[in-house]
Amino acid sequence: ARGVTPLRVVILGPPLSGKTYAARALSTTLNIPHFTIADAVSEYKYQLTELADELDRLRQIRLEQRTTELKDEKIKAFIEERRLAKEEEANQKAEQGLPPQGVDEDEDDVEEEEEFEVQLTAEELEEVNSFAQDDDSDERALAIKDHIEEVKKVLAMKFKPIADPALAEPPNPKDKRKAAAAKQVAARKKSVVQAVEDPQLSSKLSDRALAIILKWRLTRTQCRNQGYILDGFPKTQRQARLLFEDAEVEVLGDPDEPDLPLDPEEKPCADNIFPDFLFCCNAEDTFLLERLQRVQHEHPHNNPEDFLRRLDFYKQHHDGITTVFDYLEGARSVAGRSITKRRFDTDESPLAPLPPPKSVHAVRPVDPVIEKMLEAIGKPHNFGPTPQDAKREAERKRMLALEEAGEREAEERRARETETNEVLHARKAKDDETLRINQMKDQERRMLEERKAPLKAYLMRSVIPILTKGLIEVCNKRPEDPVDYLAEWLFRRSEE
Repeated sequence: ARGVTPLRVVILGPPLSGKTYAARALSTTLNIPHFTIADAVSEYKYQLTELADELDRLRQIRLEQRTTELKDEKIKAFIEERRLAKEEEANQKAEQGLPPQGVDEDEDDVEEEEEFEVQLTAEELEEVNSFAQDDDSDERALAIKDHIEEVKKVLAMKFKPIADPALAEPPNPKDKRKAAAAKQVAARKKSVVQAVEDPQLSSKLSDRALAIILKWRLTRTQCRNQGYILDGFPKTQRQARLLFEDAEVEVLGDPDEPDLPLDPEEKPCADNIFPDFLFCCNAEDTFLLERLQRVQHEHPHNNPEDFLRRLDFYKQHHDGITTVFDYLEGARSVAGRSITKRRFDTDESPLAPLPPPKSVHAVRPVDPVIEKMLEAIGKPHNFGPTPQDAKREAERKRMLALEEAGEREAEERRARETETNEVLHARKAKDDETLRINQMKDQERRMLEERKAPLKAYLMRSVIPILTKGLIEVCNKRPEDPVDYLAEWLFRRSEE
């Protein structure tokens, strides 16, 4: 009613095309578990440790219980033996005519409540350990032991050539419709021969074992409630059928026998694990090789030989006549649900996290390819954020707002400081210019003083004395035309 359903996504693509990067980004954004086949195998193997610990815990409980029982039996036997000894002593005194010793009415109860230090003998300890190891009477322990044996059988199912009768039937050369099928059979024969000759492939788990492991992982509570993002699996149509078809995968009794072929008739897929979306990351070989050169030193397993082998394997099972994409696109669940397939070109994507924002509280930018995947998925299928998530998001926004307000205040303070510095700089520049102009004027004045000094001396010596007398004479006489009078006076004085 609320549209709350698990979201199941499978991401496939050639090696180094960005499958894992996209899966991790979607897992972080949508809060859905993400894992690869290697992660699932590791968790499945870890079951052995957990089951062994649980079995040891049950055995320890049985050991403690049996030890307590034996100690209680020994205490009761000791108390009973002492009681009988006292009764015999009392009877002997009575026969001898001696008065009976006073006995407290609560003496027996006190004796029963006394604490006794009881030690088990070596034979008893051996019996206790044997009892604790005997799990036949404990249904829980028997179930754990059966589960351990089943896990071991699954992990012992290594890659073996498939006993496929189609490989033994040569196609009819007159039947043109089987020409394509003949090529497919030849490719399958070649892959079987390579598997037999390649010890690395022979040491890997079989498709049947991988399907059992992934079915176990996809049906756990976390995946049932939230969904999953499966990275890089299934790689073949056989793996896809074993994993998603609504049928129990048989555990082979003998791990050395060849794997069994599948039923030619395809079955509906299980609703609880069938994916909702199939995303394919497409990339050209040149881009993949260039990226291999960049990341080879970071990931030693991405050596050129192994990369080319994985790339050829991918093309063989994804570009052939019947591919994993074709099977998943045409498959239907028991309830008739189909898968939504999308292809994304990752050639232009950096396939690396974008530069983080300046603030640790800001939202990290999303890669364009991831944005397209999120658009294809649409609204989240699960519940909204939990109260804890909402509280953390509100705290993040609050801290981001405080940080942004602090940055704005700091920016405004820097702007005010810049403006003040500019005003002070302009004032200082003006003062410096005024000082420079005054210094230039003083320098010009000193130069003029130095240049007029000889002229001034000449005037003071030859002109000013006689001119001063003439002016005094003009002042005394006060003629009507003082200038003409002064000129005549100077002329007469010059003749003298």
